[in-house]
Amino acid sequence: MPLIHPFERDRLVYELATAPTYTWDSNAARYRSKATGRFVSEKAILADIERYNERAVSDAVGELTDRLIDGRLDLADWQRRMAREIKDSYVVNLQVGRGGVAQTGFSDYGRIGGRLRFQYQKLNDFAAEIQLGDLTEAQIRVRARMYAMAPRTAYFDGKTAAKIDGGYTHEARKLNPAEHCEDCITLAALGRQPIGTLPEPGDGSTACRTNDKCEKVYYKMVQ
Repeated sequence: MPLIHPFERDRLVYELATAPTYTWDSNAARYRSKATGRFVSEKAILADIERYNERAVSDAVGELTDRLIDGRLDLADWQRRMAREIKDSYVVNLQVGRGGVAQTGFSDYGRIGGRLRFQYQKLNDFAAEIQLGDLTEAQIRVRARMYAMAPRTAYFDGKTAAKIDGGYTHEARKLNPAEHCEDCITLAALGRQPIGTLPEPGDGSTACRTNDKCEKVYYKMVQ
């Protein structure tokens, strides 16, 4: 049975990306509810995309991996389908962060191209280890599900680009409730920095790697 498209797994994320329920305010670089005209909480948007990653993407990756381990899917097909899931989830995260499909341009897709190439290489290495029999079934399942959180970085790629277009000038890394590495603590302690200079959460630049639970906040600094 073919896996469904990521948008179809989570209606709210679909609506954020395609805007039947929300509209994008380019000056504020924020979503508004079409029903009320009020801004939608940015914390709520991030919670929605994280729920999408943890539930929808993780479920798809878990299903593929179960089918591989059970012998219902060969390794080459598993790798191909995993690559598709990774690409789709990166694109969805990017579009939601950017303000929807209509706001997402070629340069935005190019921005995540390097991240996808890196993930494809890691997936290729992962598949090689599986083929060699170097991993237990439990290790395979754990490593496969790590791909579900990696696309969160693309959300911040899109969000940072949207904030720059909206006239925001500075950003800061914010620690959320979690166990943080020293890298994340150091980045948060830097406070406000020129926008685009701090690494996007989960991009692999900290010891937390894809488990990075930090977020970015953005500011318009009046001269």
